[in-house]
Amino acid sequence: LNADVQALADTPGRVRLLWDVAQIPDFRNMMTDNHAVMLARIFVNLARHGQLERDWVGNQMRQLERLDGDIDALMTRIAHIRTWTYITHRTGWTDSPEYWQDVARTIEDRLSDELHNRLTQRFVDRRAAHLSRRLKEATQLMSSIKLDGTVLVEGEEVGTLLGFAFTPSLSESDEKAVILSAARKALPDEIERRVKAVQASEDLAFQLDERGGVHWRESQIARLCKSDNLYAPRVEVKDSDLLSDEQKTRIAERLTQFVASHVATQLGALTALADPAVPEGAAPISGVGRGILYQLYEGLGTVRRQQLSDQMKDLSDSDKPLLAKLGIRLGVESLFMPDLLKPAAIRLRLLLFRLHSGENPQNGLPPEGRVSFENPNDASDAWWRAAGYRPLGSKIMRVDMVERVSALIRGEARSGSFSITDDMLSLAGVGREEMGRMICDLGFVQVSETPSENPEKPPIAIFERPQKQRRGNKQQKRPSQPKSASQKHNRKSSGAPYKGRAQKKPEQIDPNSPFAVLASLKQK
Repeated sequence: LNADVQALADTPGRVRLLWDVAQIPDFRNMMTDNHAVMLARIFVNLARHGQLERDWVGNQMRQLERLDGDIDALMTRIAHIRTWTYITHRTGWTDSPEYWQDVARTIEDRLSDELHNRLTQRFVDRRAAHLSRRLKEATQLMSSIKLDGTVLVEGEEVGTLLGFAFTPSLSESDEKAVILSAARKALPDEIERRVKAVQASEDLAFQLDERGGVHWRESQIARLCKSDNLYAPRVEVKDSDLLSDEQKTRIAERLTQFVASHVATQLGALTALADPAVPEGAAPISGVGRGILYQLYEGLGTVRRQQLSDQMKDLSDSDKPLLAKLGIRLGVESLFMPDLLKPAAIRLRLLLFRLHSGENPQNGLPPEGRVSFENPNDASDAWWRAAGYRPLGSKIMRVDMVERVSALIRGEARSGSFSITDDMLSLAGVGREEMGRMICDLGFVQVSETPSENPEKPPIAIFERPQKQRRGNKQQKRPSQPKSASQKHNRKSSGAPYKGRAQKKPEQIDPNSPFAVLASLKQK
């Protein structure tokens, strides 16, 4: 092979190529002839063919893609594959540089992962051996817990205490039970200290996730479950064999207080509807009004007006200002409480609805601050209503925005037929096709189309209120049956002039009447 190298290095260009090949590093640092033999093979291939043989490159890399052997063998293969990574980055040396670079990178990643596992296992084995040796030397092992929850036995890490759950990090061995027994001797005092810390913690120390988990110090310690009271879910402390029943009860009592306080803070105006306060001197809320409050209370602050159509007809004028003072808006489409449309209140309302109904959509939390978004189609109308939103067209829209859009459409419908306006599109933030679906969802119907001024654009949709409703309103205002003869006579005798008909001439006064003299005075 050396003779081939000498024979091929016969031009300045090939000498430069030989110099470049000689620069290939030996990351193994083995100082053996293997590296020199490989460099000679590379030079001969490049000098004769212009590129390295594909089959030979692939065979060299496959030999390194092995995970057997000890730690030293793995480290040697990692060093060797790095040499091939260098080679694949030289311009023109391989037929598919990007492909071979990816192959080399994949092999190195696999070897590195296996090396990491081997080193971790060796550390664990040494730790277990040390603890096993200490077990034979002493009957009692020293154990302690660090501030981050790491549990130590004789200075060696054996597990982690997260919240009130201990997770061991030892591999299976004959000594594992004994070592964990020693670790658990240090845990009861720490557990009691943490229970007392939970009891003394402020409400801000606890967090609720959207599934009902209760977190403390970045660890879940309990979860909320359905109870008979929609606004007071039951607290279930996370199971742990380190907690006694008495300790679980103390934790549950503190978390129950937190949940009640959190509901009162975020939904106080809503829970007050169960027993509304009436201003001094004002008339009490009527039975109809209390029925509406109950529906809002059960509906987590939002009810479709159509659902309360009969009650709304019977609602007295004296009740309306009382409902307004309770924070209730009587919309045309929905009855709702604007103060509950804030992100924190929405999250809590949905959590309570999730716990009570069992509905568990994957994309059920409205994007914070958004008044409308695409319908994910994985939640019921009742779910969105509990959040203060409503499906409209292919969107989910907040109920206060639905009221604004509906008011704009009703204003256009007062004159009869109407079409989509730019104001509608701007307010709803949608295109004409989607706006048409929204208008139909709000109870209007498309009755016709008119050609657009621009022939390239689609025709303009024309909408109206439903015909049945329009006909009914017309009958209420003006009876369709013709007037009877007596009605016509009454109109004549009422003294009111009938438009379009000549006035009668005044009747002649009888000259023999005692009032004839008055007529003569009037003429004068």
